Amino acid sequence: REWVTEVSFKNDSTQLTDMITFDQWGEFLLPGKYDVSVSIAAENNPATGSMETQINVKEMNEAFLNISDIQFIFKTEDIVENSIFTKAGKNVFPNVWRRYGVLNPKLTFYYEIYEIDTTINQPLLIDYNVYSLEKKPVKRISNLEITRTGKERSVIHAIDISTLPSAVYQLEISVSDSYSGTSANVNNNFEVVQLDRLQASSNLSGDD
Repeated sequence: REWVTEVSFKNDSTQLTDMITFDQWGEFLLPGKYDVSVSIAAENNPATGSMETQINVKEMNEAFLNISDIQFIFKTEDIVENSIFTKAGKNVFPNVWRRYGVLNPKLTFYYEIYEIDTTINQPLLIDYNVYSLEKKPVKRISNLEITRTGKERSVIHAIDISTLPSAVYQLEISVSDSYSGTSANVNNNFEVVQLDRLQASSNLSGDD
């Protein structure tokens, strides 16, 4: 499957939001690994660019609690019109850089929980853990409660990471059903960029 999106950028703008675009493609896929490529070209310009990545479509066991991958969020907006980015009652735009810190001190993320047992009134429990790449715990939020409002739940949460130094970290989300004893977890990496990174001149190129 392939598709084309036309985008207009403001080449003379100094605003980051004028130089990015968001796109989304929906498809029912069998579990497995898929290759994805993105190519960019401009009219009347021979220069082109491309990138390749891989996505892993997980197999969901319909008999047990499941959790989706983590989507890191760039911003959310109230819904004023239909959008392909509508999630959990808001327009949710992905953070494709997965960077937070001095300009964005809230680590905001979205995920979905599936196969929730709605015959039980007891809430699900959520744990958030942030680790360094050496698996050293640096932040933990435990036993947040999620009500069982349906077989599926969409969740948007934010964690204050303003005190974390510049580095790459891993966010781990664990969802547990204490009544049935089932649980599910997922993790993904993100980066924190603080003023201490700017002070480390040895890490900056001439252009930086």
